[in-house]
Amino acid sequence: MDISLAANSVGPLLDVIGALLMLFNSQPVNYDILFRDRERLKELRVVAKKKNQRIRFGAFLLFLGFMLQLISNWL
Repeated sequence: MDISLAANSVGPLLDVIGALLMLFNSQPVNYDILFRDRERLKELRVVAKKKNQRIRFGAFLLFLGFMLQLISNWL
């Protein structure tokens, strides 16, 4: 298997993983306006931070996958 085929195969896989991460973690989350209970708000902030990190990571994987596909055209 040559490097072009490998890069062109890994690219779409990263795109799918990135898109799924972004889909399941939806839009950036902010729970500050929904709850007045401070303990619950602390818990939700931790959850929101994790979800937002997953969204960023998903977007990075999506970008990386597209770049691999683009680069594989010239390999």
